[in-house]
Amino acid sequence: MNGAVQDGSNAVITPPTEQELAEWRTWATTVFIPNIRTMRDVVVTKADLLIEEEMPPALLQLCAHVSGYEITAARWAQGNYEEHLSLISFPGRELREYIRDRFTQLKSEQARLLGHSRTARGTRRTSLVG
Repeated sequence: MNGAVQDGSNAVITPPTEQELAEWRTWATTVFIPNIRTMRDVVVTKADLLIEEEMPPALLQLCAHVSGYEITAARWAQGNYEEHLSLISFPGRELREYIRDRFTQLKSEQARLLGHSRTARGTRRTSLVG
């Protein structure tokens, strides 16, 4: 089968060509890694703004994912192209859930502090204080 493998659904998966891997390394080093580094840097430099007492697992996994890619990219710089991914997967679903939940929580707290209440539809109604 020329290096092709079958996944659990019996679909045949052909490994990427050397040209495709080179293109991936270019995208990863110029776009993806700088973006995830920025995400990690925001987490690390703004950790004092977190609601939690300890670093949430999704944010820890993000930091580990970035470190894994930094090691992979350093190996690419040395000409070692055996690996093309971080050893730690990107916590996409967990990160989206965490961000959505905390944003909603913060907006509710903001509305409470400003004297607004949220209706079931998500529109705001100002309460009269006095």
